[in-house]
Amino acid sequence: MDIPLFKNLLKSSPEPPVSTEEPPAGPSEDLDWPSGYVRRVCPAHLNEANTLNENKWAWRSVGYRQRDGRQAETRICLGTIQCSNAACTRPVRPLTQSAPRRNQLAEPCHFCGSVLAHIDCSARCFRFSTLVHGQLYLVWEHDGLHHHPRPPVPRTLSIVERESVDRQIANSFGATAHQLRTGSALNPNSIPLHEISDVLANARSARYQIAQSQARQGIPTASTMRGGFTTLTSLADLKDKNGEPFLIDSSLSGAPYLMFRTGFMKEMLLESIKEWEEEDPRADGRHGLVTDGCHSFFRDGVIVATCVFNSKLAAWVPVLYTWIGGESANHFRPHFREISQLIVDSMGARFDQKYLLHVMDFSAAQQKAHDAEFVEAVMKSLGPLLASLDPAAVDAQRAAILSKVARIGCNMHFLTSVTRIRDTAALIPPDLIPRFMASIKVMMGNETTESQFDNVAASLSREFPRIRNWLKWWMQPWVMAMVFPAKSPVPSYVRDQVPSTSNPVEHQHHLLNHATTKDQDLIPGAMALLKHVQEREAQYRAIESVWNPPTKPTKTRQRKKKAEYVNDGRAPDTVARLALANSKKTPKSAISTEEVRPTVSTEVSYKWAHSNSCFYDTSMEVWYRALQRWSPDELGDLSSLVPTNSFLSFLVNHVNRRMELDSGNRAAPGYHRQVSQVLYLGQTQVRSFIVDRWKLAGPDDYFCAASWLHHAVRDSNTSVAAQARFGIQQLVRSRCSHNHITLGYNPASPPTLTNIELSVVSFLRELYPHVALTPQHYFAHYIPRNASGHPIQASSTQCAEVAELANTLVCRAPTSITDVQFSWPKLLSCCTLGQLPTLTEDSLYPASLTWPEVFQIDDPIDGVPVVYEYIGRVLHSANHYTAEVRIEDQYYMYNDMLNAVDGHDFVHLSTSSFGASVGNKATASYVYNRTSVKDTVRAYLYILADNLQLLIHLVAYYVDITFTCCH
Repeated sequence: MDIPLFKNLLKSSPEPPVSTEEPPAGPSEDLDWPSGYVRRVCPAHLNEANTLNENKWAWRSVGYRQRDGRQAETRICLGTIQCSNAACTRPVRPLTQSAPRRNQLAEPCHFCGSVLAHIDCSARCFRFSTLVHGQLYLVWEHDGLHHHPRPPVPRTLSIVERESVDRQIANSFGATAHQLRTGSALNPNSIPLHEISDVLANARSARYQIAQSQARQGIPTASTMRGGFTTLTSLADLKDKNGEPFLIDSSLSGAPYLMFRTGFMKEMLLESIKEWEEEDPRADGRHGLVTDGCHSFFRDGVIVATCVFNSKLAAWVPVLYTWIGGESANHFRPHFREISQLIVDSMGARFDQKYLLHVMDFSAAQQKAHDAEFVEAVMKSLGPLLASLDPAAVDAQRAAILSKVARIGCNMHFLTSVTRIRDTAALIPPDLIPRFMASIKVMMGNETTESQFDNVAASLSREFPRIRNWLKWWMQPWVMAMVFPAKSPVPSYVRDQVPSTSNPVEHQHHLLNHATTKDQDLIPGAMALLKHVQEREAQYRAIESVWNPPTKPTKTRQRKKKAEYVNDGRAPDTVARLALANSKKTPKSAISTEEVRPTVSTEVSYKWAHSNSCFYDTSMEVWYRALQRWSPDELGDLSSLVPTNSFLSFLVNHVNRRMELDSGNRAAPGYHRQVSQVLYLGQTQVRSFIVDRWKLAGPDDYFCAASWLHHAVRDSNTSVAAQARFGIQQLVRSRCSHNHITLGYNPASPPTLTNIELSVVSFLRELYPHVALTPQHYFAHYIPRNASGHPIQASSTQCAEVAELANTLVCRAPTSITDVQFSWPKLLSCCTLGQLPTLTEDSLYPASLTWPEVFQIDDPIDGVPVVYEYIGRVLHSANHYTAEVRIEDQYYMYNDMLNAVDGHDFVHLSTSSFGASVGNKATASYVYNRTSVKDTVRAYLYILADNLQLLIHLVAYYVDITFTCCH
C-alpha cells in the first residue's frame, strides 16, 4: 500500500502507483504505525523528504543493503519489551543501542518489579533514492508485519503533530503553557495538547514543544498574559468527555453550594482508599484526604477542594470541588458528607474510620462540619441494627465516635505562627529563644506523653506571660487534638501514614489559578474547573497507557538562606541585626598576644537536666565521639540496617546533625541556638527511650551508665548485622563423629558490653609477671561465652544435619568445637564497673589492666592484627557520672554539671593525664574504635584448648564467678 504525504507527490513512475490525495488533517494511524508493504515517495529537493521515515515503531539501522539492485539504508524493527507478569504486561520502548538495551532488560518492571521480556520483530524498512524523468526522488519502503504490542511512543513529534501544535500556539497568542495543555486558552476552539499527542500529556515535554514551536514561528513568549472564557453555557449542560454531568449536587436555598466531580475524580478517590487498604509503599506517608478552601478562584464565594495522592501519577489530584456561598459549618457539611458517604458505601464491611481522616487548617467551621459528617458516616457503617437501640444508647455511641474523630491540622500553620512569636523580641527575649523553641519541639514530639505536654505548656505560660493569649488559642481542645500528637486521638501509626501539612491542596489551588485565571465568574469558572480536571486525567491516562512515565516525587528542598545584608550606612535597628552586630569578631589588634595555656574547650555537649541525666549524657557523649570518627559510608551502612523507629536510627541522625553543626561556622548568627536545640532534643529523646519505651528507670531515677546501652543496640528488633557493629560476634564451627559440620553464632546476638573479668586479669598477672597488662593480653586469652555466661568450650551441643530433600534432621550425634571466628566490632565497649564479681575484695583480684591509646589483637593464622584506638571512658563517683573523651588528638574531661557553674562543658587534660586515676572516681567502661580494615580472627582448637586449660586452672585456684549489675 502507498501512503500519500504531500500534494506534489509523484503522479507517474515505473514504481508502484502513488496516490495524490491531500494529506490528512490530523495524526494518521497509517503514518504512525505502518504495517505490511508501505511505500512513500517524495521529491528530494523538498524539506519534507527528510521526514519520509517518520513513524512510531522502534527501529535500528543495520547499514546499507541491496534492495532491488539499489543500495538502500536498512533498518530492523526492535519489537517491544514487555513485562512478563500477566497481570501487568506493560510495554517498554526498546533502546536503540545493544548494550543499553541489555541493561534495560536486566532491570525489573518499574511498576510491578517482574522480569522484562523482549518480543522481537521481522519487519524491515528501506530508504533509497531513484531518478524518474531526470528528477531525483527519495523512496521509503516498509516490509513485514508487526506481530507484537506497540511500544510507547517516542519523545519526538511527527511533522503532522508539530504542525498541529504550531496551529494551536498561533491561534492562542499569549496563552501560557499550562493553558495550552488544558485547552483553556484565549481561543474558544483550542484543543488540549494531549489530544494531539500522548507525549504532550507530560508537562515538561509540552513546555519544550511549545518553546520549539514559538521559535519556529518567531512568536515571542507572553507568559504574563492571561486568557479567559467567553463561552456561555448552563451548568446543567456541563459534562465531561464521557457525557457525565460535572455538577453532581447543588442547593441555592439556605447555605448555597454547587458540587463538581467527574468520573475520573471518583476513580482517584476510590483508588487512593484501595492503596491505603493494601498499604502500597509508593504512597507511604501520603495517604488520607487533604482539604482546604480557596478564596481567589471565584469572584464571589469559596471553592472547597479535597485532594488525594495517586501513586501512578506520583502527584496529588483533586477528587471533589464544592463552591459555597458562605463559610459557616452548614456550608461546609455537604462537601464532607459527599466524600464520607461515598467511602462508607464503597468499602462496606472493610470500612475503617481512618479512611475518613482529613488534613486541613484550623477553621472552626470546617472542623465542626467535618466532625458532624464523620459521626454520621461512622454511624451509617454500623448498619441498620443501630436504629433498634435506645435513643440514649445512640447518643452515647455518637459521643464515643466524636471523641475519636480522625482529623489532623497543618503543622506549617502552627510553625509559621511560632516563628512570628519567636521573632518578636517583646514577646520572646532573644536569650530565651532556645528554651522557647526547645519547649515547642517537645510539645510537637511524637514520643511526648500527655503529662509531659501539660508540664511543658504550663511552663511556657509561666515563663512567657506575654504569649498566654496566643498559647490559650492553641490550647483549645479541638485545636490541640489536631496539631499535637500527645493530645490527638489519631494513633501514631496512622499519623505516620498521612501528611502533616495542607500544602498538597494549597498547591492544587495554585495550579488551578495558574492554568486559568483568578476572580472567575461562576459559569466560566466551572468550565475552567472541568478542563483543569480533564488535563489531569489526560496525564493519568497517558501514564496508564505507558506513553509517559510518572515524575517521581522529589524530596523537599531546604530553602536557601538569604545572604546577610551588607551594612551600607544603615544602623542596626532590629533585634536580628543587633545580634549580628554583637556577634562580629573582635579585631586582631584588640586580642592579647600573651600566650595562655588553654584549659577550657569551646566544645559544647549535653547539659545536666533534673534529675540524674548524667548516666546517659556521658555514654552518649563518648559514643558520639566514637561515631564522629566513622566514615560517611560506615554511618550510612549502619543506617540502612536498622528500623527507622529504632534507637540506632535516631542515634545516626543525631550524630550526623551534631557533626554538621560542629563543622559549621561557629560565629554565624543563631549557631549556638541551633546547637543547644539539637543537644536538648537528643537528650530528651534518649530519656524517652529509657523511661517510656524500655521502662528501665523512672523519670527521676538514677541508673547505670552502661546497662542501658544493651537495650539501645537491640531496640525495635535491630538486625544482628547492625548489632555486630557494637559487640563481639562468635561464629562457632563444630564437627560430629560422622564428620558433619555445624556453623552457628553463639550467642545468637552479640553482647553490646564486653565484660572484663577481673579474675581472668589476676591470673594473667601470673602468666605475665613483669609487663603491664593491656587489653591485648586479655583478648589473646579471651574465653568465648554463650548467652548464659558459660564458656563455649565447656558446653555440649548436638549435630543438626538436615536431609536436603526431606528437610528433616538426620543426625543428632554430639559435636565438638573445631574453631571459633571472632568478628570484632567497629565500636568496642569494655565494661569494668557496670559488671562486677559478687566478691569484690581488693585482696582477691588485685591486678588490673592498663588501657593504652592503641592496642591490637593478633591473628595467629595470618599475622595481620585487628587494631583499636582509644576514644574515651565513663567515670563514676558519688552517684554522678563524668567522662574522659578524645577530641581530635586532645583529651578532655566532660561533666554535664559544669555548664551550670562555669559556663563550659569540657576541661582540657594534658597528655600525661590520659587514663590516669581521677580522685575517687572509678572507671565504669572504656570505648575504643576499630581502625583496621581487618575485623575477624579465627581461633582453632589448639588455641581454644589452651584457654580451656587456663579456665580449669582458674576454677581450681579461684572461687566461682557470677555477674551482677552494679546499679
